[in-house]
Amino acid sequence: MTEAAARQRVLFRCDASEAIGGGHVMRCLTLADALAEAGAEVTFVAASMPGPLEERITRSGHRYVQIAASPELDRAPGHWEEPPLSAEAQLADAQATGVAAGSADWAVVDHYLLDAHWHSAARDFASRLLVIDDLANRPYDCDVLLDQTFGRSRADYRDLVPDKANILTGSAYAMLRPEFARERPAALKRRREAGPVRRILVSMGTVDPAGITARVVEQLVEAMPECAIDVVLGPQAQSLDQVRRLQERHPQVSVHVDARNMAELMRDADVAVGAAGMTSWERCCLGLPSIVLVLAENQSLIAQRLAETSAHVVVPAQDLGALVEGLCRLSESQTLRVVMAERAAEVCDGSGVEKVRALMAHKHEAVSLD
Repeated sequence: MTEAAARQRVLFRCDASEAIGGGHVMRCLTLADALAEAGAEVTFVAASMPGPLEERITRSGHRYVQIAASPELDRAPGHWEEPPLSAEAQLADAQATGVAAGSADWAVVDHYLLDAHWHSAARDFASRLLVIDDLANRPYDCDVLLDQTFGRSRADYRDLVPDKANILTGSAYAMLRPEFARERPAALKRRREAGPVRRILVSMGTVDPAGITARVVEQLVEAMPECAIDVVLGPQAQSLDQVRRLQERHPQVSVHVDARNMAELMRDADVAVGAAGMTSWERCCLGLPSIVLVLAENQSLIAQRLAETSAHVVVPAQDLGALVEGLCRLSESQTLRVVMAERAAEVCDGSGVEKVRALMAHKHEAVSLD
Protein backbone atom coordinates (compact mmCIF):
# COMPACT_ATOMS: atom_id res chain seq x y z
CA MET A 1 0.00 0.00 0.00
CA THR A 2 1.46 3.34 -1.04
CA GLU A 3 1.47 6.42 1.17
CA ALA A 4 -0.62 8.24 -1.47
CA ALA A 5 -3.24 5.51 -1.47
CA ALA A 6 -3.41 5.54 2.34
CA ARG A 7 -4.23 9.27 2.34
CA GLN A 8 -6.71 9.15 -0.51
CA ARG A 9 -10.24 10.26 0.37
CA VAL A 10 -13.02 9.16 -1.96
CA LEU A 11 -16.73 9.95 -1.76
CA PHE A 12 -19.47 8.20 -3.70
CA ARG A 13 -22.78 9.87 -4.56
CA CYS A 14 -25.41 7.34 -5.58
CA ASP A 15 -28.98 6.41 -4.70
CA ALA A 16 -31.09 3.25 -4.60
CA SER A 17 -34.82 2.68 -4.33
CA GLU A 18 -37.60 0.59 -5.83
CA ALA A 19 -37.69 2.93 -8.83
CA ILE A 20 -33.91 3.23 -9.22
CA GLY A 21 -32.93 -0.32 -8.32
CA GLY A 22 -29.72 -1.25 -6.54
CA GLY A 23 -27.29 -1.60 -9.46
CA HIS A 24 -25.73 1.84 -9.11
CA VAL A 25 -24.87 1.20 -5.48
CA MET A 26 -23.55 -2.29 -6.14
CA ARG A 27 -21.11 -1.20 -8.86
CA CYS A 28 -19.98 1.70 -6.68
CA LEU A 29 -19.44 -0.74 -3.81
CA THR A 30 -17.21 -2.89 -5.99
CA LEU A 31 -14.97 0.08 -6.76
CA ALA A 32 -15.13 1.34 -3.17
CA ASP A 33 -14.00 -2.02 -1.80
CA ALA A 34 -11.05 -2.09 -4.21
CA LEU A 35 -10.03 1.44 -3.25
CA ALA A 36 -10.39 0.74 0.47
CA GLU A 37 -8.25 -2.38 0.13
CA ALA A 38 -5.54 -0.10 -1.29
CA GLY A 39 -5.89 2.21 1.73
CA ALA A 40 -8.42 4.82 0.66
CA GLU A 41 -10.98 6.31 3.04
CA VAL A 42 -14.44 5.91 1.51
CA THR A 43 -17.67 7.80 2.24
CA PHE A 44 -21.03 7.06 0.61
CA VAL A 45 -23.53 9.92 0.37
CA ALA A 46 -27.14 9.19 -0.58
CA ALA A 47 -30.56 10.80 -0.52
CA SER A 48 -32.30 7.43 -0.89
CA MET A 49 -30.99 4.07 0.32
CA PRO A 50 -32.85 0.92 1.42
CA GLY A 51 -31.78 -0.38 4.82
CA PRO A 52 -30.15 -3.60 3.56
CA LEU A 53 -27.94 -1.71 1.12
CA GLU A 54 -26.99 0.85 3.78
CA GLU A 55 -26.05 -2.06 6.02
CA ARG A 56 -23.99 -3.60 3.24
CA ILE A 57 -22.08 -0.34 2.79
CA THR A 58 -21.27 0.04 6.49
CA ARG A 59 -20.51 -3.66 6.91
CA SER A 60 -17.87 -3.22 4.21
CA GLY A 61 -16.19 -0.66 6.44
CA HIS A 62 -17.27 2.47 4.58
CA ARG A 63 -18.79 5.58 6.10
CA TYR A 64 -22.40 6.30 5.14
CA VAL A 65 -24.14 9.68 5.27
CA GLN A 66 -27.76 10.45 4.37
CA ILE A 67 -28.71 13.85 2.93
CA ALA A 68 -32.13 15.38 2.36
CA ALA A 69 -33.80 14.23 -0.84
CA SER A 70 -34.95 16.80 -3.36
CA PRO A 71 -38.71 16.55 -4.08
CA GLU A 72 -37.66 16.16 -7.72
CA LEU A 73 -36.19 12.73 -6.88
CA ASP A 74 -39.68 11.35 -6.25
CA ARG A 75 -40.38 9.73 -9.61
CA ALA A 76 -42.25 6.66 -10.75
CA PRO A 77 -40.42 3.51 -11.85
CA GLY A 78 -39.65 3.56 -15.55
CA HIS A 79 -39.61 7.37 -15.69
CA TRP A 80 -36.93 8.33 -13.21
CA GLU A 81 -33.87 8.34 -15.52
CA GLU A 82 -34.47 11.77 -17.14
CA PRO A 83 -34.62 14.68 -17.34
CA PRO A 84 -31.98 15.57 -14.75
CA LEU A 85 -32.86 17.53 -11.65
CA SER A 86 -33.17 21.28 -12.06
CA ALA A 87 -29.97 23.32 -11.74
CA GLU A 88 -31.17 24.63 -8.37
CA ALA A 89 -31.88 21.14 -7.02
CA GLN A 90 -28.51 19.85 -8.22
CA LEU A 91 -26.67 22.76 -6.60
CA ALA A 92 -28.45 22.11 -3.29
CA ASP A 93 -27.63 18.40 -3.52
CA ALA A 94 -23.96 19.09 -4.26
CA GLN A 95 -23.70 21.54 -1.38
CA ALA A 96 -25.32 19.05 0.99
CA THR A 97 -22.92 16.36 -0.20
CA GLY A 98 -19.92 18.58 0.45
CA VAL A 99 -21.12 19.47 3.94
CA ALA A 100 -21.86 15.82 4.75
CA ALA A 101 -18.67 14.27 3.38
CA GLY A 102 -16.07 17.02 3.59
CA SER A 103 -13.24 17.46 1.12
CA ALA A 104 -12.21 14.56 -1.09
CA ASP A 105 -9.49 13.64 -3.55
CA TRP A 106 -12.13 12.01 -5.76
CA ALA A 107 -15.90 12.29 -6.03
CA VAL A 108 -17.43 9.29 -7.81
CA VAL A 109 -20.93 10.04 -9.12
CA ASP A 110 -23.27 7.31 -10.35
CA HIS A 111 -26.62 9.03 -10.82
CA TYR A 112 -28.70 9.59 -13.95
CA LEU A 113 -30.37 12.73 -12.57
CA LEU A 114 -27.11 14.62 -11.92
CA ASP A 115 -25.24 16.32 -14.75
CA ALA A 116 -22.62 19.02 -15.27
CA HIS A 117 -24.45 21.39 -12.89
CA TRP A 118 -23.77 19.00 -9.98
CA HIS A 119 -20.30 18.02 -11.19
CA SER A 120 -19.14 21.64 -11.47
CA ALA A 121 -20.47 22.50 -8.03
CA ALA A 122 -18.73 19.44 -6.55
CA ARG A 123 -15.34 20.83 -7.59
CA ASP A 124 -15.59 23.08 -4.52
CA PHE A 125 -14.92 20.02 -2.32
CA ALA A 126 -13.51 17.34 -4.65
CA SER A 127 -10.18 17.58 -6.46
CA ARG A 128 -11.22 15.22 -9.26
CA LEU A 129 -14.47 13.71 -10.47
CA LEU A 130 -15.25 10.29 -11.92
CA VAL A 131 -18.72 9.85 -13.43
CA ILE A 132 -20.12 6.35 -13.96
CA ASP A 133 -22.83 6.31 -16.60
CA ASP A 134 -24.40 4.26 -19.37
CA LEU A 135 -26.82 6.69 -21.01
CA ALA A 136 -24.63 9.27 -22.81
CA ASN A 137 -27.56 11.67 -22.76
CA ARG A 138 -26.45 14.84 -20.93
CA PRO A 139 -23.41 17.09 -20.29
CA TYR A 140 -20.79 15.95 -17.76
CA ASP A 141 -18.08 18.03 -16.08
CA CYS A 142 -15.65 15.31 -15.02
CA ASP A 143 -12.04 14.20 -15.20
CA VAL A 144 -12.93 10.57 -15.95
CA LEU A 145 -16.09 9.21 -17.61
CA LEU A 146 -16.65 5.47 -17.22
CA ASP A 147 -19.26 3.56 -19.23
CA GLN A 148 -18.79 -0.20 -19.03
CA THR A 149 -21.45 -1.02 -21.65
CA PHE A 150 -20.26 -3.61 -24.15
CA GLY A 151 -19.70 -1.94 -27.52
CA ARG A 152 -19.96 1.62 -26.20
CA SER A 153 -17.66 4.04 -28.07
CA ARG A 154 -15.67 6.96 -26.72
CA ALA A 155 -17.19 8.99 -29.54
CA ASP A 156 -20.59 8.68 -27.82
CA TYR A 157 -19.30 10.96 -25.05
CA ARG A 158 -16.77 13.13 -26.86
CA ASP A 159 -19.10 16.13 -27.20
CA LEU A 160 -20.55 15.70 -23.70
CA VAL A 161 -17.38 15.93 -21.55
CA PRO A 162 -14.52 18.45 -21.26
CA ASP A 163 -11.75 18.11 -23.87
CA LYS A 164 -9.27 16.83 -21.28
CA ALA A 165 -11.61 14.24 -19.78
CA ASN A 166 -10.43 10.65 -19.84
CA ILE A 167 -13.17 8.51 -21.42
CA LEU A 168 -13.17 4.82 -20.47
CA THR A 169 -15.70 2.81 -22.43
CA GLY A 170 -16.50 -0.82 -23.06
CA SER A 171 -16.81 -4.00 -21.04
CA ALA A 172 -13.04 -4.20 -20.54
CA TYR A 173 -13.78 -1.73 -17.72
CA ALA A 174 -16.72 -3.68 -16.26
CA MET A 175 -16.22 -3.51 -12.50
CA LEU A 176 -16.65 -6.90 -10.89
CA ARG A 177 -15.75 -8.12 -7.44
CA PRO A 178 -12.45 -10.08 -7.28
CA GLU A 179 -14.16 -13.42 -6.79
CA PHE A 180 -15.43 -13.40 -10.39
CA ALA A 181 -11.94 -13.27 -11.84
CA ARG A 182 -10.91 -15.91 -9.31
CA GLU A 183 -13.70 -18.30 -10.33
CA ARG A 184 -13.34 -17.65 -14.06
CA PRO A 185 -10.90 -20.50 -14.92
CA ALA A 186 -13.00 -23.15 -13.15
CA ALA A 187 -16.22 -21.80 -14.64
CA LEU A 188 -14.89 -21.75 -18.20
CA LYS A 189 -13.52 -25.27 -17.82
CA ARG A 190 -16.97 -26.40 -16.73
CA ARG A 191 -18.57 -24.71 -19.75
CA ARG A 192 -16.21 -26.48 -22.14
CA GLU A 193 -17.16 -29.85 -20.66
CA ALA A 194 -20.83 -28.93 -21.23
CA GLY A 195 -22.68 -31.66 -19.38
CA PRO A 196 -26.48 -31.77 -19.27
CA VAL A 197 -28.42 -28.88 -17.75
CA ARG A 198 -29.03 -29.75 -14.11
CA ARG A 199 -28.86 -26.38 -12.33
CA ILE A 200 -30.52 -23.05 -13.25
CA LEU A 201 -29.72 -19.70 -11.63
CA VAL A 202 -32.44 -17.04 -11.43
CA SER A 203 -31.39 -13.48 -10.57
CA MET A 204 -33.67 -10.62 -11.61
CA GLY A 205 -32.02 -7.85 -9.62
CA THR A 206 -31.87 -6.64 -6.03
CA VAL A 207 -35.27 -4.97 -6.09
CA ASP A 208 -37.18 -7.60 -8.13
CA PRO A 209 -39.30 -5.14 -10.14
CA ALA A 210 -43.02 -5.96 -10.25
CA GLY A 211 -42.32 -9.21 -8.41
CA ILE A 212 -41.21 -10.88 -11.63
CA THR A 213 -38.97 -13.44 -9.90
CA ALA A 214 -41.87 -15.47 -8.54
CA ARG A 215 -43.53 -15.63 -11.96
CA VAL A 216 -40.27 -16.80 -13.55
CA VAL A 217 -39.71 -19.50 -10.93
CA GLU A 218 -43.29 -20.73 -11.30
CA GLN A 219 -42.68 -21.22 -15.02
CA LEU A 220 -39.36 -23.01 -14.47
CA VAL A 221 -40.52 -25.53 -11.87
CA GLU A 222 -43.30 -26.57 -14.25
CA ALA A 223 -41.21 -26.66 -17.43
CA MET A 224 -38.00 -28.16 -15.96
CA PRO A 225 -38.95 -30.07 -12.80
CA GLU A 226 -35.77 -32.19 -12.93
CA CYS A 227 -33.48 -29.16 -12.53
CA ALA A 228 -32.26 -27.56 -9.32
CA ILE A 229 -33.16 -23.84 -9.28
CA ASP A 230 -31.09 -21.32 -7.30
CA VAL A 231 -33.02 -18.07 -6.80
CA VAL A 232 -31.13 -14.93 -5.72
CA LEU A 233 -33.18 -12.14 -4.17
CA GLY A 234 -32.63 -8.99 -2.14
CA PRO A 235 -34.14 -8.88 1.37
CA GLN A 236 -36.77 -6.36 0.20
CA ALA A 237 -37.64 -8.12 -3.06
CA GLN A 238 -41.34 -7.93 -3.83
CA SER A 239 -41.79 -11.64 -4.41
CA LEU A 240 -39.56 -12.98 -1.63
CA ASP A 241 -42.42 -14.44 0.41
CA GLN A 242 -44.00 -15.97 -2.67
CA VAL A 243 -40.72 -17.57 -3.75
CA ARG A 244 -40.22 -18.98 -0.27
CA ARG A 245 -43.66 -20.59 -0.51
CA LEU A 246 -42.62 -22.08 -3.84
CA GLN A 247 -39.51 -23.45 -2.14
CA GLU A 248 -41.69 -25.19 0.46
CA ARG A 249 -43.68 -26.93 -2.29
CA HIS A 250 -40.79 -27.64 -4.65
CA PRO A 251 -37.62 -29.00 -2.96
CA GLN A 252 -35.51 -28.33 -6.06
CA VAL A 253 -35.86 -24.57 -5.41
CA SER A 254 -33.23 -22.93 -3.17
CA VAL A 255 -33.62 -19.28 -2.13
CA HIS A 256 -30.52 -17.13 -1.51
CA VAL A 257 -31.22 -13.77 0.15
CA ASP A 258 -28.55 -11.08 -0.15
CA ALA A 259 -26.19 -13.72 -1.53
CA ARG A 260 -22.48 -13.25 -0.87
CA ASN A 261 -21.49 -16.23 -3.01
CA MET A 262 -22.82 -15.11 -6.38
CA ALA A 263 -19.59 -16.05 -8.18
CA GLU A 264 -19.85 -19.60 -6.86
CA LEU A 265 -23.55 -19.82 -7.74
CA MET A 266 -22.79 -18.69 -11.29
CA ARG A 267 -19.82 -21.02 -11.56
CA ASP A 268 -21.97 -24.02 -10.61
CA ALA A 269 -24.99 -23.10 -12.76
CA ASP A 270 -25.47 -24.58 -16.22
CA VAL A 271 -27.74 -21.78 -17.48
CA ALA A 272 -29.15 -18.58 -16.00
CA VAL A 273 -32.24 -16.43 -16.23
CA GLY A 274 -31.59 -12.81 -15.33
CA ALA A 275 -32.12 -9.12 -15.93
CA ALA A 276 -30.00 -7.25 -18.48
CA GLY A 277 -28.38 -5.13 -15.79
CA MET A 278 -25.07 -5.10 -13.95
CA THR A 279 -25.05 -8.87 -13.44
CA SER A 280 -24.71 -9.25 -17.22
CA TRP A 281 -20.97 -8.65 -16.85
CA GLU A 282 -20.72 -11.19 -14.04
CA ARG A 283 -22.43 -13.84 -16.17
CA CYS A 284 -20.18 -13.00 -19.12
CA CYS A 285 -17.01 -13.20 -17.04
CA LEU A 286 -17.95 -16.75 -16.03
CA GLY A 287 -19.22 -17.70 -19.50
CA LEU A 288 -22.68 -18.54 -18.20
CA PRO A 289 -25.25 -19.18 -20.98
CA SER A 290 -28.22 -16.96 -20.16
CA ILE A 291 -31.75 -15.97 -21.02
CA VAL A 292 -32.01 -12.25 -20.36
CA LEU A 293 -35.04 -10.00 -19.76
CA VAL A 294 -35.02 -6.21 -20.14
CA LEU A 295 -36.63 -4.84 -16.97
CA ALA A 296 -35.66 -1.17 -17.34
CA GLU A 297 -35.07 1.17 -20.25
CA ASN A 298 -31.39 1.65 -19.40
CA GLN A 299 -30.87 -2.12 -19.89
CA SER A 300 -31.96 -2.08 -23.54
CA LEU A 301 -28.57 -1.23 -25.06
CA ILE A 302 -26.77 -3.83 -22.93
CA ALA A 303 -29.26 -6.50 -23.97
CA GLN A 304 -29.08 -5.56 -27.65
CA ARG A 305 -25.28 -5.61 -27.78
CA LEU A 306 -25.00 -8.94 -25.97
CA ALA A 307 -27.65 -10.50 -28.20
CA GLU A 308 -25.84 -9.31 -31.33
CA THR A 309 -22.69 -11.13 -30.27
CA SER A 310 -24.66 -14.26 -29.22
CA ALA A 311 -23.48 -13.93 -25.62
CA HIS A 312 -27.06 -13.96 -24.29
CA VAL A 313 -30.54 -14.72 -25.57
CA VAL A 314 -32.94 -11.83 -24.97
CA VAL A 315 -36.70 -12.32 -24.54
CA PRO A 316 -39.45 -9.76 -23.77
CA ALA A 317 -40.06 -9.37 -20.03
CA GLN A 318 -43.80 -9.80 -20.54
CA ASP A 319 -43.43 -13.03 -22.53
CA LEU A 320 -42.54 -15.76 -20.05
CA GLY A 321 -43.57 -18.35 -22.60
CA ALA A 322 -40.69 -17.19 -24.81
CA LEU A 323 -38.41 -17.45 -21.78
CA VAL A 324 -39.31 -21.10 -21.21
CA GLU A 325 -39.00 -21.83 -24.93
CA GLY A 326 -35.53 -20.27 -25.04
CA LEU A 327 -34.42 -22.11 -21.93
CA CYS A 328 -35.61 -25.44 -23.31
CA ARG A 329 -33.73 -24.76 -26.55
CA LEU A 330 -30.57 -24.07 -24.57
CA SER A 331 -31.08 -27.19 -22.49
CA GLU A 332 -31.46 -29.37 -25.60
CA SER A 333 -28.40 -28.03 -27.45
CA GLN A 334 -24.97 -28.63 -25.96
CA THR A 335 -23.39 -26.94 -29.00
CA LEU A 336 -25.44 -23.79 -28.49
CA ARG A 337 -24.42 -23.58 -24.83
CA VAL A 338 -20.72 -24.01 -25.64
CA VAL A 339 -20.83 -21.31 -28.33
CA MET A 340 -22.74 -18.93 -26.07
CA ALA A 341 -20.27 -19.53 -23.22
CA GLU A 342 -17.32 -18.74 -25.50
CA ARG A 343 -18.93 -15.55 -26.82
CA ALA A 344 -19.89 -14.39 -23.35
CA ALA A 345 -16.40 -15.01 -21.94
CA GLU A 346 -14.91 -12.78 -24.65
CA VAL A 347 -16.97 -9.82 -23.41
CA CYS A 348 -15.45 -9.41 -19.96
CA ASP A 349 -12.53 -10.96 -18.03
CA GLY A 350 -13.15 -9.45 -14.58
CA SER A 351 -10.16 -7.09 -14.46
CA GLY A 352 -12.02 -3.81 -14.99
CA VAL A 353 -12.14 -2.64 -11.39
CA GLU A 354 -8.38 -2.99 -11.06
CA LYS A 355 -7.87 -0.82 -14.16
CA VAL A 356 -10.08 1.91 -12.69
CA ARG A 357 -8.53 1.64 -9.22
CA ALA A 358 -5.04 1.95 -10.67
CA LEU A 359 -6.00 5.03 -12.64
CA MET A 360 -7.42 6.71 -9.55
CA ALA A 361 -4.52 5.73 -7.32
CA HIS A 362 -1.71 6.74 -9.63
CA LYS A 363 -3.40 9.41 -11.74
CA HIS A 364 -1.91 8.13 -14.95
CA GLU A 365 -3.55 8.38 -18.35
CA ALA A 366 -5.62 5.43 -19.53
CA VAL A 367 -7.09 4.61 -22.90
CA SER A 368 -10.26 2.84 -23.94
CA LEU A 369 -9.96 -0.84 -24.63
CA ASP A 370 -12.97 -1.05 -26.94
